[in-house]
Amino acid sequence: MEDCVSSALGASAAVASLRDQVQASVYAYDKDRHGRWPALSLSDQASYATYKPGAFEPGSSLNDGVDDMANAELSTDLQQWIASPADLSRLDIQRNRLLLDRARAQLRHDVTQAFNKIMVLRLKADERRRAASYMDSHNKDIRRLRALGLDVELDLLRAGSQRTSLDLVAAAQDADLQNSLAALRSLTGMDLRPGDFQPDPAWLASMTAEPGDPATLVGRHLEDTLQGQLTALDLASARMATRGTGPIAAPVLRAGLNHAFQAIDPATPVDQVYASLTLNAFDWGRRASEGRQRASEFTAQQKETDDQLRQLRLTAGQLAVDLAAARKAYAISAELLRDAQKGLDIAEAYYRQGKIKETDVLSVFSDFLNAEDQQDGALQEVLDQRAEWEALWSGARP
Repeated sequence: MEDCVSSALGASAAVASLRDQVQASVYAYDKDRHGRWPALSLSDQASYATYKPGAFEPGSSLNDGVDDMANAELSTDLQQWIASPADLSRLDIQRNRLLLDRARAQLRHDVTQAFNKIMVLRLKADERRRAASYMDSHNKDIRRLRALGLDVELDLLRAGSQRTSLDLVAAAQDADLQNSLAALRSLTGMDLRPGDFQPDPAWLASMTAEPGDPATLVGRHLEDTLQGQLTALDLASARMATRGTGPIAAPVLRAGLNHAFQAIDPATPVDQVYASLTLNAFDWGRRASEGRQRASEFTAQQKETDDQLRQLRLTAGQLAVDLAAARKAYAISAELLRDAQKGLDIAEAYYRQGKIKETDVLSVFSDFLNAEDQQDGALQEVLDQRAEWEALWSGARP
């Protein structure tokens, strides 16, 4: 099964798309992180100035010539630090990685279900082959009695009807097997054949064993599952989106240095250091409304998160009950099958002693086949519930 899962992960277009989304979110985070860096502007301006004597006091020295002003300025939008879009982008990386992990877990779930169904169908095929061989041997005995001149036509018809019914069931199961194989081939891209699947006692024991202690897991580690982490991440995103909102205008900080050389007084250059903080006073109303909006959205997200976790706990509790019931039904079906086997052994002994006819043995054998079908159905239910259980707890660590 691990080979099937590995091949499916490599062949899945959905998984590949989510991997690309993870990489895209990494690039988006880098962009927003660099957006915190201040902008640096450099400028130099030169102009020719002609000074009129009347504009200055008598006796001053007047020079026509070139005025030159050099400016270096750092400016930053402080909203990039307050609201921190880079932190939101980092959460997007985490979310996309969780979505990728969940897609992988869902793919593993689908492959597991298809794999387990094929294994059960292969188990049924082996049972039907043994049943066909058993029936054929008794039908041969009935034909031998007819050849001896005994009136066994009705017995032969009954035995033939049972054999035909078995062939019909086997044909339906074979079609189901081929369809299941086609579904698994589509998921994995592998050229799979029925012979590749060999159910054995070790596989059966591992699949019907207790997957974990539900009482220990339920309500204790659910927040660590992939779904729980995604739910918590949505709440963290809503909380972070409220930062930098409210009735405070987005500030812009500027700081710079001017160096001026004036033709009027070439011997005395002028240096100027300045800093400014700009607030858009007319933006307060809009930002106050935005703050109330984000606060309301966060409150709604909190309630939705609580509801999602409650539903997650409810689902986990129901799955624990369903899995326990399926395992109990499987254990009961195993007891019924053992009883049916004992009944068949007794019928065989009576038949050898001449106490009952072949058709009586085949009637008891039909009950044995029904018991096998019940156990196979119970096994399929255990496997399905186990796959759902493992999918629910994907991502959680004990």
